[in-house]
Amino acid sequence: MAAMSKPKLESPDLERLFLRSGEKRLYRSGDMLFEKGEPAANVGYILQGQARTFCLNTEGDETTLFYIGKGNMICTESLTAHASVIVSVQAISPVELCLMPGSTFLQLWQKNDWPIQELITHFVRRTTLLSDYLCCVRLQESDKKVAYFLHSCYDPADPVVSYTNEQIATVVGLNRITTNRVLNRFAREGIVRLGYRRVEILQPERLAVMSDGLGYFDA
Repeated sequence: MAAMSKPKLESPDLERLFLRSGEKRLYRSGDMLFEKGEPAANVGYILQGQARTFCLNTEGDETTLFYIGKGNMICTESLTAHASVIVSVQAISPVELCLMPGSTFLQLWQKNDWPIQELITHFVRRTTLLSDYLCCVRLQESDKKVAYFLHSCYDPADPVVSYTNEQIATVVGLNRITTNRVLNRFAREGIVRLGYRRVEILQPERLAVMSDGLGYFDA
């Protein structure tokens, strides 16, 4: 009797796709998931944990670009031909990652008859995220930097931003003391509610006004 093929997934369910056809790997905090310049053979999907993406300047200094957690794809460079990793990715907590070759991912996407627009949406969101962070860095006032970052992360369906104060400080280019001062003032004014490794956004419109409406929030 011939083996039965796996049924198609009805919608672009990335987690199920990776669990069915990928390979799980576990990383400790501090481990490198991908390093800039190495061949981009596999695309990854984060099942648990959090990682950061960063790059090095010519003097070897690190610049953190953004943090990424559960439910996100990484190393999507592997979906193009003969690609290499563009930015390094490092675990900042224990990470459970599911990997599969980029070519396999694209074949499965086509096999499931999923619309290419769904895949393009992922890249558009990632480009917008990076553009927002670049806009954030160019702001001069610390209040505007933090306000801009929080608003760029805001999702009406889930208003909690799961970053530590130290992570926010790193991304926006401030020291932790200044970032703490700004966040505490925002909390006193009822703009956010602070918790352990989380910031709940209560008044996103105030954040937009403080950051002068720069960026892509209103697109």
